[in-house]
Amino acid sequence: MNHRTELLDFCIKIDFEKGSENPQRIFESMIHLLASVDEFHSSFSSSISSDVKPKIIIQDIRGGSIETWLSTDISREDEKGRKFQYFLNRCTEIIVKFIDGRSSVDNLESLGEVQNEMETLAEELDIVDFPNVYSLNRARLLKGLVEISKAGATLSEKDDLFLLSSGEKLSINKNFYLSDDAAKDLMVSRVSHHYSKEPLFIKKADFLGRSMWDFIRNKTTISVKIRDENWLNRFHSKEERIGPGDGLLCDLKITIFYDRMDKQIDVRYEIEKVHSLLGMDFNQLTLGVGDADSE
Repeated sequence: MNHRTELLDFCIKIDFEKGSENPQRIFESMIHLLASVDEFHSSFSSSISSDVKPKIIIQDIRGGSIETWLSTDISREDEKGRKFQYFLNRCTEIIVKFIDGRSSVDNLESLGEVQNEMETLAEELDIVDFPNVYSLNRARLLKGLVEISKAGATLSEKDDLFLLSSGEKLSINKNFYLSDDAAKDLMVSRVSHHYSKEPLFIKKADFLGRSMWDFIRNKTTISVKIRDENWLNRFHSKEERIGPGDGLLCDLKITIFYDRMDKQIDVRYEIEKVHSLLGMDFNQLTLGVGDADSE
């Protein structure tokens, strides 16, 4: 089967309302669109060939509307490499057509039709390395859908998004929406909970509201939600005072999320109870720390 592999460049276009306020929305939207293309290409290529590493290269930016012309740079320049570039562009078109008319993605099974189209295309182009079977990287694809969702949400009602590829001009559905949390929930297959009583160094505190705190745990910075409302109320009323180098002795809950391949995709930390404030020298304290795990 013959394919028009000569059309290897593609364009992301934003038609915007001239004379409108908040011009930064256009550039923020373009940033999210570029991030989505990067995630899509990583998703599409992951099962094709180990020696092909795609990179997005900017070719041109044109005014009037904003047109960003891009090409995919890969690590091989033979015919298979050209077919691979063509494959990435066509897969991006498949995704844009998939979200057309959709408000969101409710389940992973709906991505099955996308994978079938891409698998068929990969076989027709003869770019799947035997004995591989094309398996769509759905985690990266969902990240791309989150970015394209943010691109649409940034724009005004009179702005429009387009993909120009393989001679087609496709409208990108800016009403499609997929949040980070929703994408994460779609991927989760198993959750495990771990509990410990331990000291955490305070790196950044939330002095105004109920946002995340940053702590140092085992020489690593973690973001933690404090669930101990009694201690938080005392802290915000200045009954509890902290200084540089201080820490908290607390009951820590660690929640780990796994995908269907049993790979870790997220970790969340929560302090369920604050026992005491610890000074800079609390390293020297001997703490009885017990663990209890449950799944």
